[in-house]
Amino acid sequence: MEKSLDHDYTHVNAIFNFLGLKALSVVCSVFRFGKPRKNFCRPLIVDVTSEWNKLIILALSYQLKDFKDYKVYIKPNFSLSDRLIEKNILKKRYELINKDGIDRRRLKIKNLKLFLDDKVVDLL
Repeated sequence: MEKSLDHDYTHVNAIFNFLGLKALSVVCSVFRFGKPRKNFCRPLIVDVTSEWNKLIILALSYQLKDFKDYKVYIKPNFSLSDRLIEKNILKKRYELINKDGIDRRRLKIKNLKLFLDDKVVDLL
């Protein structure tokens, strides 16, 4: 068990080094999510020291498309209610793009709100 934790932390450290961050000063804990299954990679949950560090990591996460060692996806850990809000935002965004013909570059999602040309879109 200890060996796998060291292995996970080594990977997290490599990712954070790629982003130009020091994992020792940013990461509180690292653990796997879900049951082990054959031929299935379980996601890592990385707990960071502060909300500020989380925002920095999310802002830098676009750089991970150039990380060649393995595929990495970073997403904030939302509560159930926040996930439902995010689901509704993505559904509304899809409708605006595909049914109303709005260019996707005009739509932005920030702080669980959908914006069209810097104006908040009503989800109802």
